[in-house]
Amino acid sequence: MPKSLRTNSAIYILGTLFTKGSKFLLLPLYIIYLNKSEIGSLAVLEAIIALMTNLLSFGLPAAIQRIGMNTSNKSYYSNILVYKLVVGILVILIILPLCYFLNFQVWWVHTCLAVLIGFLQSNLLIIENKFIAEESSLKHRSYTFLRFLIITLLIATYVALIEGGVTEIVVIQLVVLTLYNIHLILRLKVSEIKKIKEEKQSIAFGLHSLPFGLALWGLNMADRLVLESFVDLEALSIYSVGYQIASIIIVVAMGIRDAWRPKLYKTLENEHKHYTNSKVFIYYSWIIFLLCSGIPLISQFIFDSFESLSQYTNSLRITSIVVIGMYFQSLSIALIGLLLYQNSAKLISQISIIIFLINLGLNIVFVPKYGIYACAYITIITYLLQFTITGIFVKRVFHNIYMNVFYLGVTIQSILFILTLKLITNS
Repeated sequence: MPKSLRTNSAIYILGTLFTKGSKFLLLPLYIIYLNKSEIGSLAVLEAIIALMTNLLSFGLPAAIQRIGMNTSNKSYYSNILVYKLVVGILVILIILPLCYFLNFQVWWVHTCLAVLIGFLQSNLLIIENKFIAEESSLKHRSYTFLRFLIITLLIATYVALIEGGVTEIVVIQLVVLTLYNIHLILRLKVSEIKKIKEEKQSIAFGLHSLPFGLALWGLNMADRLVLESFVDLEALSIYSVGYQIASIIIVVAMGIRDAWRPKLYKTLENEHKHYTNSKVFIYYSWIIFLLCSGIPLISQFIFDSFESLSQYTNSLRITSIVVIGMYFQSLSIALIGLLLYQNSAKLISQISIIIFLINLGLNIVFVPKYGIYACAYITIITYLLQFTITGIFVKRVFHNIYMNVFYLGVTIQSILFILTLKLITNS
């Protein structure tokens, strides 16, 4: 693996752990200071925030990395931001009134705040993906880390010292993200607007990529909303805790992806580097496999060490099952990038929508009968299906000895996971 790629991967992984991973740092505090119903409510709100972030980004993050890194036009990002803000505000004005009529177990005011938080986060994706496209890994992680550090410290203070609840947690996020949005608008100098061809290309590419983002949200988060309809918030909190622990692997996978992706796409047509880049998949798969194998063991040790976590013991089994599904999704994350940046956004969106609909259908059928464990096993089934279908199409793009070794390694790893799953089922 090239030195620069290792360096950027380390920066992105550590940065992602300290940014998107802040929820893992807050999880022990939530378990100690919040009741199960509050944690269940936060799980539903987290799903809504993620949905709004994906929906209101309009696929532009993918467009910025695909098109923005190849343009030197200074007005490009300003144009994209203005389009994003105007359309986003119009959509928000439609969605907010609907929140009042949604029949969630959480308070409708909290739902409205979650929608606004998603909108604010989607705006910040503009500048964050600008840094990724420019391969400015340190600048990107420094920018995002400060934001998440502020949010994490404020939430920790309110929860632990002032005994704040769900309302305080969502308000803190809303205030901090509002300040960052003001900073974003000032940084990109929105006043510098002029007509450029890359803007239309990015909007078109983004809209083609949007179904993929929404379907990916559906695979990762929609099960919270399905569970919310069939189980109480306390049961949902058990699933949410186990799922969040398992999803640490996705944080690592996304960190490696963000480091590797720009370099790969710039050398995609170079046959020599094309083969060199294929080697990355081999390293990647074994790193993900080893981490997935270690997460349940580390989680078991932590839960055994702290008596306050005993009420969430059932979450450990959820973690051990879900982490296998996360393994396959981590592999899909890497492979999807190849198709996405080969201008196959429509294909990726179609695959993702099909997988999401299968996931949703299975959850609706089996969750009422088997509860939270049905969601866990469905995660494995649908993520494995996603990886298999994606892998078939990727073989047409990267077909060499290194990719064959990659698929052979995945087969071996999958067999080991099947044996692990059998042990979990029998325990």
